[in-house]
Amino acid sequence: MSNADDYKVGYRKPPKHSQFKKGKSGNPRGRRKAPRSLDFPALLKKSMTKKVRVRVGGDVAYFSKLEAAAEQLANKLASGDLRTIKMVLPILAKLDELDGYERDAEGRSEAHRKLAEMLGLDWTEKDKAGT
Repeated sequence: MSNADDYKVGYRKPPKHSQFKKGKSGNPRGRRKAPRSLDFPALLKKSMTKKVRVRVGGDVAYFSKLEAAAEQLANKLASGDLRTIKMVLPILAKLDELDGYERDAEGRSEAHRKLAEMLGLDWTEKDKAGT
């Protein structure tokens, strides 16, 4: 009788073929990694820079999500959507302040004047105070 034949499988005696092999880890995948911290601004920036496929006049182009959103916003502005116009004009005012555009006597920038002219709006001081 050999040593292998004498071995009896039982309590605390697993079969030889299922025992840990020498030199090999008992936990090959290792410990799970901790979840990453949720840095929302970083996640948002990362997702807004991802490329999406956009069909432009029959052609396929790739834009970042932020560029695609700006394009859709501009299209709604051009179509005359009043809700979009009311939303975008204050944003443009803030952007103009940050970018340092020159203003006319009424406090409007050249970009505002062109946008209002393009949309057929008469944007006077009285209208500006109401919006």
